[in-house]
Amino acid sequence: MNAGPINPDINTAGVQFLDLPNEQIESAKAAFSTRNVDLSRAKYLIAGEVQPQPGDLVLATIKRIGQHARIELANGRRAHLFPSDQVILCYGNRYAPDQFEGHVPDNLCDCHMVAAGGVASLMIRKSQRVKNATAIAPIGILADASKKRLNLNQNIITKKAGNKEQAAVKPLVLGVVGSAMNAGKTSMAAAAIFGLKKAGLKVAALKLTGTASGGDLWKMLDAGAWPVYDFTDAGFISTYLCNENELESIIQGLVATAEASQPDVIVVELADGVFQNEASILMKGTVLRGVVDGFLFAAGDSSGAVTGIRRLHQCGLSLIGIGGQFTISSMLIDEIQSQSTVPVYCTSDLHSAIFMRDLKRCQEGNFVNAPFPD
Repeated sequence: MNAGPINPDINTAGVQFLDLPNEQIESAKAAFSTRNVDLSRAKYLIAGEVQPQPGDLVLATIKRIGQHARIELANGRRAHLFPSDQVILCYGNRYAPDQFEGHVPDNLCDCHMVAAGGVASLMIRKSQRVKNATAIAPIGILADASKKRLNLNQNIITKKAGNKEQAAVKPLVLGVVGSAMNAGKTSMAAAAIFGLKKAGLKVAALKLTGTASGGDLWKMLDAGAWPVYDFTDAGFISTYLCNENELESIIQGLVATAEASQPDVIVVELADGVFQNEASILMKGTVLRGVVDGFLFAAGDSSGAVTGIRRLHQCGLSLIGIGGQFTISSMLIDEIQSQSTVPVYCTSDLHSAIFMRDLKRCQEGNFVNAPFPD
């Protein structure tokens, strides 16, 4: 389970409750991951023999600068970090093949900031392309006046799917998935949002899986989407190690919340690649298939594109078209088009009438049913 029970830890042997002055909270650099939490509620630090839970807010000291030399604040500004800085992060698990795998530690041991968005985790392994993770020394878990931990799952803004007002017209839900990290998913989602907005449509956007970070949300917002939400708005610091029920509750809650704004289209993005565990769980399940009307697929090269097309087809997911990093090369486009009949979209295509035509076909249920020629 990604989000364990919130234990107030009152009268537990070995646990210490330390007064937390307002000035200490105000001077600390609070990460993007904490943006939904009212930090003025923090009155104590829970220290000593305490087991962190995913989503717990922690005050920590920067010990050694590593891969992340800056921290993303709640407003999106990336503040520079210095040794001995105090920061407010959230404990969480992370899986990022291009950077780190990290797990929530069992105690308040020294650990790492494994994401600039503000994730405290014990680094398990890393890509050889990056430095060691920035090292931190936790001081204590933030608690309110009743000595109850502050955790993201106490600040859920998503609606329950069964309790929402039904929109007059159900919005088209457009999914974006990819072959791996940095395949061009968010750029493709943003290009689609811009094209839809240019066509006069109201667009909402969601990041369904991943690790807390504002970069993708800001890009979707700048492209013209409103509102924009992610899994942290459903109470999860990350979706790594979430089970199927938790993942499906995130989808249903976020989509229901977006639908309340009555958009014409909702663009939803899954992090990482189609073989990443949580993405794979969702793609093989029924909830994602029931919510998303059609998918765009982003890939970095021709083999990744063809493999992804095959994967979506095997999972019974309706594919509208493909794009991503490979579209910078006309040779790669030719390679893919020699292998599949699925439409290829360059960035400019997603701003065009061609894409709008294909979306209309999507609404009518007309897809490429045989993505590979005989």
